[in-house]
Amino acid sequence: MIGIPPQVSRAQGVKELVEMQIEWKHPEKTLDELIGTLREGDLYEISDAASRLGAWGERAIPPLMQLLRDPDLNMRWRAAAAFVHVGKPAVPRLIKALQEEDWPVRTAAIYALEQIGDRRAVPALIAALHGKTMECRCMAAAALKKIGDPGGLAAMGRALDLERQGERDYVEELTGRT
Repeated sequence: MIGIPPQVSRAQGVKELVEMQIEWKHPEKTLDELIGTLREGDLYEISDAASRLGAWGERAIPPLMQLLRDPDLNMRWRAAAAFVHVGKPAVPRLIKALQEEDWPVRTAAIYALEQIGDRRAVPALIAALHGKTMECRCMAAAALKKIGDPGGLAAMGRALDLERQGERDYVEELTGRT
């Protein structure tokens, strides 16, 4: 049995033992290994890899951008989930992704921007309210609602008033707007 030295509090000793256990079970992975796990892991491994990619910060952005453009829709959403963990450093690249021709790339980028919640995305999300596809328009409205920027909310309200009833109902359901 491992003893806790007397100069260490019981709580600190337990914490250190738990950390040792976690490190033993989950050794650090390289960036390439984490991207590989995003591609081929099971649900739990994918979630863990997405979370761990956040620690890589800006270095994770280029391979995640490649994954965001993958033909497989699942890969795109896995990249979006990882971008959420990267957070604010990813915002400029995600905003740029809203200019992609492929609408599934745009919807995944909008999701990540919504979850990150950075107000720098508001102008691009307002522009997406008037895009070609219903999916992008609706997701942009939901993102603006979550971010809560007054200008974005006003633009969302105008777009909802102008768009077709079915889209308005869908966005209201997504955002809880009554």
